[in-house]
Amino acid sequence: MLLNLIQKISKVTSDINFRPKLASWENTLSTAQLFEDQLPDWQIDKGVRSNILLFSKANGEYLRVGFDSFAYVNESNADLSKFKTFLKTISEKFKENDIVLFKSIECRNLKFFEADIKYEELGDFLFEKFYSSHEEIKHISVDTVKDTAFSLDGEKNGFLNHCNFGPMRKQQLLDMYKPAFEFDISQIDEEKTYLYLDVKVHLLEPKFDDLKGAARLVEEVETEAKRISDAYLNLIKKIN
Repeated sequence: MLLNLIQKISKVTSDINFRPKLASWENTLSTAQLFEDQLPDWQIDKGVRSNILLFSKANGEYLRVGFDSFAYVNESNADLSKFKTFLKTISEKFKENDIVLFKSIECRNLKFFEADIKYEELGDFLFEKFYSSHEEIKHISVDTVKDTAFSLDGEKNGFLNHCNFGPMRKQQLLDMYKPAFEFDISQIDEEKTYLYLDVKVHLLEPKFDDLKGAARLVEEVETEAKRISDAYLNLIKKIN
């Protein structure tokens, strides 16, 4: 028997952070220009060309090109292919910046599911599944479960990961999702219960020869984030 969960909305993000040099500040604009045909809309806040936003409202995605980082967000589907294409496209140009220290690569999967049970029932279900084996917890603070959230930081397969999930109501979902683009809010019902699943996977001080190598590492981090997200979802659904 499985808990019935219907995915309603999702967001996938990825970013690369590095220690900047003066050249990376100077070349941010020319770097962003290499990808302008892929994301033709753009924004530069107050003329700060060291932080440029390229985006597509139609596709629900944006790319932030900074002097010390690149960040991509896709609110329409769980697809990071455009970010990997961006890294490959600018690889040769980016060598001019002479960056030698990359701090991290991260991928985040944020998903929201509609559940067919009440909020309190979902909280109780998650508590019984993940915490009830420790009877001391009940004795310390639980006569009745009001809410439950699961949070865990771990290291697996050479990657660091951070995983969160729990029940939500509509307003909590909207506060956490914080979309950059308009979406059909009517699909989120005030009377329904939702489950959020938030998985981040990152690699510290990644090593690669160029941004084409970074694109391959992004794919590895993306694959691991998807594996963990899918595995937790399957575990949550199982009703013992």
